Amino acid sequence: MPSPTVLPVEPLLAPINGDDPAGGRPSILERNKLKEYQEDFDPERDLSAEERQDPRLSEKQKTVPQWDKIIQFGTQFLGKSGKELSVALAMTEALTKKFKFAGLRDGLKLLKGLCDECWDRMHPIIENPDDPDDVEGRVMPFTYIDDEVKTPFFPASVRGITLLNTTGGEPISFLSCQSFDPKRPPKVSQDDFRAAVAAAGPDQVAQLRLLDEDITESLSILQGLVAALDARAGSNAPGLGSLRKALQDCQTMTREALRLRGGEAPAAADAPASGDAFGGDSPAAAAPTAMVGGGSGGGVNVGAIRSRDELYVRLNELTNLLEKFDPHSPVPFMIRRAMEMRDMKFPELVDRLNSDTKLLDFIRNPLAEQS
Repeated sequence: MPSPTVLPVEPLLAPINGDDPAGGRPSILERNKLKEYQEDFDPERDLSAEERQDPRLSEKQKTVPQWDKIIQFGTQFLGKSGKELSVALAMTEALTKKFKFAGLRDGLKLLKGLCDECWDRMHPIIENPDDPDDVEGRVMPFTYIDDEVKTPFFPASVRGITLLNTTGGEPISFLSCQSFDPKRPPKVSQDDFRAAVAAAGPDQVAQLRLLDEDITESLSILQGLVAALDARAGSNAPGLGSLRKALQDCQTMTREALRLRGGEAPAAADAPASGDAFGGDSPAAAAPTAMVGGGSGGGVNVGAIRSRDELYVRLNELTNLLEKFDPHSPVPFMIRRAMEMRDMKFPELVDRLNSDTKLLDFIRNPLAEQS
């Protein structure tokens, strides 16, 4: 059973009292206040050694986001002042930071509710539904929760959600199990992960299952949000594939942890098969390389594939395994690029490919490049 609701969504979808059910947009003062709540600055992290010598910068103090105040601000504004998409997106980030996957689930519920019930009374307003630029202006803010390389790097935040702790107290997340520098091991090794799972008490195992169920709900609501956007924005609709991939990465870990506890994996239809689904009981096969770093090898779940999302999880595992055995091959890179495009609408894909004729020729006839 998933976590209880952390945000009552329905009151935030009701029309604003007055002549305009969409209400108004945040004032400059309100936008500055929200920006102040969101500020995240660490001199040690964000400034170079040279910049720290600058008196104008060295005096700036460390600040951390005030997630509670963002949620409070958003609840009050959406309920009383206006249906502003950017405020709902900021709330979604804050809810995720405060309540983990339960917060993300309810933030996605809010976004889906706004698209389903408030599309014609939500800011930014679509003045002309037949103008692609107008529609694009409405959906562009969704990049806030889907952009991998721009602030707030939300998919990385999702991958950084703590699932449990090592026996030494180190938080375990998808990110902490990855190594981004070939010369440095991940913070949490495969052995650390397995030891933490083995040492987890009943309450921790129950919490893992709860997190897994919250991820499942989040993925389902995200799918509904994408469908709602597709129905209303057509070819301009964002696929939100980066966010979905981040959730899938986290669920790969929760399900492997539950599997390692001996048949405690979820019984849902889209759950990976238990037992030797990751290639047997050997240490090298106990975890997919897409999930846990630091081991000498990795296995891939070869159990039955029951959903599109699970298929992409397996494909990512296979791609990582191929990269491990053939590190100089361009194939893993090309597979990942193809997976990134899986949610593109066909016109968008054609436009992207047509912008580079050499790439288009290569895709049509790869061997022609070698002749």
